[in-house]
Amino acid sequence: MIDVRHRLRYVIVVSMALLTTEAMAMSYQGEVTHVSDGDTVRVSVTSTCPLASCPNRGESLTVRLAEIDAPESNQPYGNRAATAINERLAGSTVEVVQSDVDHYGRVVGQIIQDGVWVNGWMVGQGHAWVYRRYSDSPELIEWENAAREAGRGLWATAAPIAPWEWRRR
Repeated sequence: MIDVRHRLRYVIVVSMALLTTEAMAMSYQGEVTHVSDGDTVRVSVTSTCPLASCPNRGESLTVRLAEIDAPESNQPYGNRAATAINERLAGSTVEVVQSDVDHYGRVVGQIIQDGVWVNGWMVGQGHAWVYRRYSDSPELIEWENAAREAGRGLWATAAPIAPWEWRRR
């Protein structure tokens, strides 16, 4: 379980990020309509944001959770990671804090559900790795180390293979 101090630190960090003009401008709510895998969901936008570049209400977006990488569907633990995020998010309303659009056209961002940073929750529960190539978050690294030491999720399996290594093979 993610330590209360970490949760409080997360709330402070996310609150500060949401107060910045850019982050607030690219923040919107949506309903999770589909889970593709452990780090990709489909969201139907239910709110608007002030910039013209923001998605329109009713628009359906594929959102790639920033800074994390979950096992691929065809890799050991891949289905369990997808099930975990599906059980957490299916049909729920989430806040998407968009940071980018990737080369596949997916929104890249943080997902917050009922005050919980879902990207961090996935790592802390052992359902995903910190994608160090795209993250410098000390909290995520701390939570990954704690999940690994506790043998949570994929860390309970024998010799887990990072998704980026799995894809390379």
